[in-house]
Amino acid sequence: MNPLVAILLAFAVLVIGTLGYFQIYGSASASANAQNTLQVIESIFSNTSQEFANNPNNFGGFDNTDAIQGNIVPTSWIPTGQTTEITDPWQGAVTFAAANIGTGTNNGWSMSLEDVPQAVCSTIASFFTPQTSQIIINGNVVASNPTYGGATGSWPPPAADVQAGCSTSTNTVEWEVSGQ
Repeated sequence: MNPLVAILLAFAVLVIGTLGYFQIYGSASASANAQNTLQVIESIFSNTSQEFANNPNNFGGFDNTDAIQGNIVPTSWIPTGQTTEITDPWQGAVTFAAANIGTGTNNGWSMSLEDVPQAVCSTIASFFTPQTSQIIINGNVVASNPTYGGATGSWPPPAADVQAGCSTSTNTVEWEVSGQ
């Protein structure tokens, strides 16, 4: 065999192996990032419930400042020196607000994450608690809980609906949660 051909063949095998490694590592890294983010989201839901435990139906005025001051979000999500800005692991804006659940007024809260990559969107958007009223992806309700005024027959969140909602390269995922 020609030495030049052998060198080119060895180089091709090395390149293919390296690309395969990075593809596997990238997928594993995205999955680990999604799992870490899910743990943070679970903590945020729990922290919000604890913060409003004495008055679970009065979220009037709830916003990012309250989430920061109440230690609801991890410090790693708060850019240095910020008192109102929160960012998710993909540097997308995180927004907290009061929500009207069912026929109530300010009886719940919402959290949205922007710039969620399509590779992890379904994993992130599938998270819910019993008090979750709706899951909204890119402005479209993909699941609503009939216990909290949502449409019947779409709860828990159907995996196919969540997957279909995560249709762009970056997505916005929002949860509306009852205070009860």
